[in-house]
Amino acid sequence: MRCEPVRLLDLSPYTILVFVFLLSLYSGASGQSTFKGFSVNPKVGVYSQFKENQGFAGGIEFNRFNGNTIYSVDYFLFGEFSLMDPVPNDVFNQIGFMIGRYTGNKYFRIEYQGGLAPFFGKIRTESLSGTPGTPSYRYYEEDKFFTLGLAVKLGFKIVPLKQISLGIDVQTNLNLKQPVFFPCLSLEIGRLKN
Repeated sequence: MRCEPVRLLDLSPYTILVFVFLLSLYSGASGQSTFKGFSVNPKVGVYSQFKENQGFAGGIEFNRFNGNTIYSVDYFLFGEFSLMDPVPNDVFNQIGFMIGRYTGNKYFRIEYQGGLAPFFGKIRTESLSGTPGTPSYRYYEEDKFFTLGLAVKLGFKIVPLKQISLGIDVQTNLNLKQPVFFPCLSLEIGRLKN
């Protein structure tokens, strides 16, 4: 028996990109601030599924700053811890499109963002067999899925230089199929302040 994917909305990633681009143009036309910056932000951390499954999370985020407003596109790969786990391992991907703001002083920032994030990958389903003498090792069917989730991020950054920040980001992808929570270490490189 195979599971059918659960979809919150039937939007393509291209529709979401157009939506983010149009919001970016609107914000740029409003002329709120003269600061315009950008950054590349590699991240690494761990994830939890609000259940027993946990694993590694790693990804990259691209940011555009317009005043205190942040526009972000990210990609994350989630891999289940593989030591003594059933086979195959759960593997997830996220492509996130977020908008938010930051507040703080010259050397410390708090960022908060939200947006849409397609979430897809493969999960274990029904057991196919067990190996005699090793009850913890089992082989399962796998099921591919795609769902649209709500991405939320809260970041704490130290900005010692104009081009670099170090911090911790706490993120989540809330979806009906495989919701995840993942704190990450963050290294941001780019034009971060005037």
